[in-house]
Amino acid sequence: DVSQRQAEVLGYFQTARQIGSSDIHVTTSPGLTRIEMRVHGDLVTVAELGEQDGESLAATIILSMCDVTEVQFFPMRKQDGRVAVTFLKKVGLFGARYSHTPTADGLHFVMRTINDDSDRVPSLAQLGFLPAQVVLVQRILRLPEGMVILSGPTGSGKSTTLRSFSRIWLERTGFLKRLLTVEDPPEGRIAGAIQTPIICDKADEAEVRRAWERAISSALRLDPDAIMPGELRDLISILAGIFAAQTGHLVMSTLHTNSALSIPERMITMGVEAALILDAQLMVGLISQRLVKTLCPHCKVPWAQKKAELSEEQRTYLEKYCSEPG
Repeated sequence: DVSQRQAEVLGYFQTARQIGSSDIHVTTSPGLTRIEMRVHGDLVTVAELGEQDGESLAATIILSMCDVTEVQFFPMRKQDGRVAVTFLKKVGLFGARYSHTPTADGLHFVMRTINDDSDRVPSLAQLGFLPAQVVLVQRILRLPEGMVILSGPTGSGKSTTLRSFSRIWLERTGFLKRLLTVEDPPEGRIAGAIQTPIICDKADEAEVRRAWERAISSALRLDPDAIMPGELRDLISILAGIFAAQTGHLVMSTLHTNSALSIPERMITMGVEAALILDAQLMVGLISQRLVKTLCPHCKVPWAQKKAELSEEQRTYLEKYCSEPG
């Protein structure tokens, strides 16, 4: 059984699934709580409640819906949580993270949801990779060792793409090789992989860094063939990944940069020796991605109908990069 407030939270999770949103934003201000969901990069308002309703939802999540939680709700300082599996199963989710911060006018919290879709991991083509790019990725993932680093801004779908990479690698090996992941937290089920979470005090950044180092080092003692650290957070985690790649493992991970060519620069800034980055046997794949909005199948209009409304610069750009604008 669930309480009325818990049922409300689960209802928002279900709405997010239905409209394809992975992030639920709740912001309280004097007299108002606004609930928004990010869809295709934009925030869409789905509900407006009273100010106290928003704080009540936050307290309900922290105090009664998280599996690792604090004994009190503190609206005047940052708090994080992870929704318990018992609630996730009710709405078909693999995971849901909660995080809040006080604001000048009230409270702002975000719930990131992860669908339980291990049997429906998207292919690279479904993610928008071009045929030539799919061939290159498959060639990279056939290599026995080295580092494959995927970059892009926060929220650009890196975790989803890593899951697709992992699925490709596991299927290519006939599931006869071991893939071990280190994630904070696991961003979706990967059938055939051993997925391990980071366990530490998430409020202590120094402890989080040490936990990542321990987790990656520990992974090497578990006889994996490939390792997927969800994120290269700092110099320590990068060096741990490099060591894994140098000792005969394929390492797939992410780094926050704006382009593939900025990955080496970012690593040098973080303290990695240039000689390591220039080793072609070590750095076997540097990839960057961005989310691009797709046209609504119901609202899109033919190119010929819209062309006259565009500026000459816009027409020239679109015709240059699309041989058959429709």
